[in-house]
Amino acid sequence: MPDAALRSALVEFFAAPPITGIQHWYRDEPWFIQGGTWNLADNGGWGALAYVHIDRAQESRITIPVETGQKRIDYTVSLLIAYQYLIPSQVPENGEDSWIGPLDQIVDAVKDRIRSDPTAGTGAGGTVFQFGQGDNDIRHERDLPRRTNGVIHNWTRLEVDVIEIITA
Repeated sequence: MPDAALRSALVEFFAAPPITGIQHWYRDEPWFIQGGTWNLADNGGWGALAYVHIDRAQESRITIPVETGQKRIDYTVSLLIAYQYLIPSQVPENGEDSWIGPLDQIVDAVKDRIRSDPTAGTGAGGTVFQFGQGDNDIRHERDLPRRTNGVIHNWTRLEVDVIEIITA
């Protein structure tokens, strides 16, 4: 069950210790989120939820024989951050773009976590052989912010290459 093991390993790696501002990590996009899960009040009116999404995978044989040899699985995994910021009723001077500061901190913290451990907490011989360590292995895309009913929403995606080695 490589996909399930990878997904669980990554959620566990990012969930503990918690990254400030991310209220919860999901194994993939949740079909429903309770409003209170965002917990915006605890962070001064901003917060985020995140989830792991396996975009694609491809396998290559690296050793033989077939049943007891090894295969390399190359994954492209997206770490999606759903961010909300409550627009304050009193905007401080030059604070019209203050919503971006906390999101930058969250994204930087997620990148720092990726860089902190090339096995994503699974150790030598664990589920993850290599995580975000090759050329262009961490890619970052951010949507334009959307403003609705006094809230700024922004979805950010960090795409990371992950390698797993299995016996097969």
